[in-house]
Amino acid sequence: MDAYQLTEEVIKTTYEHEKFLTEVIGDGFNTKGKNIAIIGEPGAGKSTLLEKIGKYLIEHDSLPIYIPLSNLSGDTLEEYLLNRWLENPMTPNQLQELLQQQGVWFLLDGLDEMQAASSVDALNKISQDISKLAAVRVVLTCRLNVWDASTKNLLDFQNFKTQEFSSEQVRDFILAWFQRVEQEDKGTEGQGEQLWQKLNESGRERLLDLVKNPLRLALMCQVWDTTKDLPETQAALYKRFTLYHYEWKQAEFPTTLAEQDQLNAALGKLAREAIASGKTRFRIGQNFAYRAMGENLFNRACRLGWLNQVDRDKQTEEPFYAFYHATFQEYFAALAIDDWHFLLNHVPNNPSQGTYRIFEPQWKQVILLWLGREDVEKVQKEEFIKALVKFQDGCGKYYKYRAYFLAAAGIAEFGDCSKADEIVEQIVKWGFKTSLIDDIFITSSPLQEAAKAVLAETCRPKAINALVKFIRNSKNDHTRMKAAQSLRKIAPGNSNVIAALVNLIATSQNEDTYRQAAYSLGQIAVGNESAIAALVNLIATSQNEYIGWRAVNTLRQIAVGNESAIAALVNLIATSQNEYTCRDAVNTLRHIAVGNESAIAALVNLIATSHNEYTRWEVAYSLGQIAIGNESAIAALVNLIATSHNEYTRWQAAYSLGQIDPGNESAIAALRYNFKRNQERNEVIWYCAQNMSYSAFYEVWRHHSYIKIAIRFARYRKWQIALCLFLGLSIFALVGFIVSPSVNNPAHIQRQQ
Repeated sequence: MDAYQLTEEVIKTTYEHEKFLTEVIGDGFNTKGKNIAIIGEPGAGKSTLLEKIGKYLIEHDSLPIYIPLSNLSGDTLEEYLLNRWLENPMTPNQLQELLQQQGVWFLLDGLDEMQAASSVDALNKISQDISKLAAVRVVLTCRLNVWDASTKNLLDFQNFKTQEFSSEQVRDFILAWFQRVEQEDKGTEGQGEQLWQKLNESGRERLLDLVKNPLRLALMCQVWDTTKDLPETQAALYKRFTLYHYEWKQAEFPTTLAEQDQLNAALGKLAREAIASGKTRFRIGQNFAYRAMGENLFNRACRLGWLNQVDRDKQTEEPFYAFYHATFQEYFAALAIDDWHFLLNHVPNNPSQGTYRIFEPQWKQVILLWLGREDVEKVQKEEFIKALVKFQDGCGKYYKYRAYFLAAAGIAEFGDCSKADEIVEQIVKWGFKTSLIDDIFITSSPLQEAAKAVLAETCRPKAINALVKFIRNSKNDHTRMKAAQSLRKIAPGNSNVIAALVNLIATSQNEDTYRQAAYSLGQIAVGNESAIAALVNLIATSQNEYIGWRAVNTLRQIAVGNESAIAALVNLIATSQNEYTCRDAVNTLRHIAVGNESAIAALVNLIATSHNEYTRWEVAYSLGQIAIGNESAIAALVNLIATSHNEYTRWQAAYSLGQIDPGNESAIAALRYNFKRNQERNEVIWYCAQNMSYSAFYEVWRHHSYIKIAIRFARYRKWQIALCLFLGLSIFALVGFIVSPSVNNPAHIQRQQ
């Protein structure tokens, strides 16, 4: 899975796992650097990545100290390390000696699982603990919604977000999963491809989005049955896995359906009360579990693997347990909510008497799972969503917006909500509508940023439709451009989105909008004819060189083999008076026009007519990629070798000629000549480097023309003359360097200082 570095909510760099380990973790071995926060959605692979980091550190002779933060149980990090981390307690001096060793890292898993009154309190507590210990590196994991609510105080942390899978990665995962299954069970051939095709059926867009999460995708593969339809919500997926889990355990621990229902209810009560308690949310003491579900059901849950021991109190010896995965605890908790008023009981003007779990981050996933339950009456869900969108906080609307955003996320699980379209359209208005205050356009605010973010969480098809509608109806080019950027993120390949971006190019009068729309098409519209046509038209009509450049480069990404795109670029080469534009067109043809006769002819003509050596070099390189066996290209390159006065152009022409016409005598002769020239150059430079001071050699090196003169002497083996020339010219360069600048030259003054 990818890890994306986040700074001020902007993705700067993408890392695959191995690259992340070597470039981010490995870079910290010899530098103090920033601490690292790995944030992401539930089941996105945060703990798995932390485990890989630990193995990587051990392999590189570092000491990782892994601490599940749920295990702190009110202790500070120092107290935990002194009293509970090792079998035998440490003294403070021993701890300090350990932490002062080279290469000690804290791997702190689950900030969101810490015992604390709120996520902000958890953050402050762990931040204070870290600051009191020795200067070791820290890698911390946390759920995204908890991190977003509390991170602004952790200024010394470098933030990375685990990304969901792309559609291609989902397919690769599925096929790899069932390839392993097929090796064990020969009766399962083709199931991976069947599942992938099923996920891509019309109307399955929401489910495909759901399984871009690694954990949910693994669950889907585990429970896939070609005789059944696919689950539509997270809750339905977890329900199916729960049934599968009981079937899988039947041989070892047989249970009836009635016993399964009884155990699910008990697990639900335990999960709900543990989350509600705050103190034992994900680290559940045995005594707490006995009180919630009874000893017999607790023991059965342990035997079936729903609960697993993770720790033991060193003083009382009481065992502590955790659910199979934190998301299963949230699923079982959702099963135990019979009435939505458990989540929200608003008492206007006296909120201390009410219930407001909708604003507590630990309940968000539970709420989404509850909304996705098939056994909850629709009227209950409708009432809950209505209560969220109508919520009035009486204190500046800040909590009104939070409740509304939760409703927007909730309709992704409650797909047939009657208010779904209204909710999404309102979110789009908040996110992109420009306001005018004192003659200043306000285009960015916390409300707008939060609204844009929730578009990725809500019902994806409805969000896409609302954004497309907004782009078509808005009169403000800037807001249309911003909406187009959001579409690019949430709807790769969507035909309605491509149509909206094409329309934006056709109707906008704003150059920045052209540029952004072209860039967006490059990300989502590979092979799309209408997108290519719009870009071709933009190249033909735009008077702005930068917009034309963006359109040309976008065609490189989406128009491989497209005849109209190739024709437009050929025409651009023939008519443009700008060398940079010409070279961009040549470069793009190299990517999209392999074997195309008109493209090759245009490049051959450009070699003959251009007086710019860099352009001729670019053309020679491109012909080597697209013109295999083409007689006119071969002739043009042979002529270029014979006539060009630029050594690098001749070499590239010879190299390209060797690619498109292996064995060509002109290419072989030119390459041999170039090799000889390089060998001579290297000999004289090496000789001089062995016999000159570094400072003198450096000054000559900065003046390449001096080197060329010396090399000419070296060709005739006049080494002493070459060396003297180097030395003499280096003295000349040094003297000229000191006396030539004007007294008034700021650069000269700076050097003197």
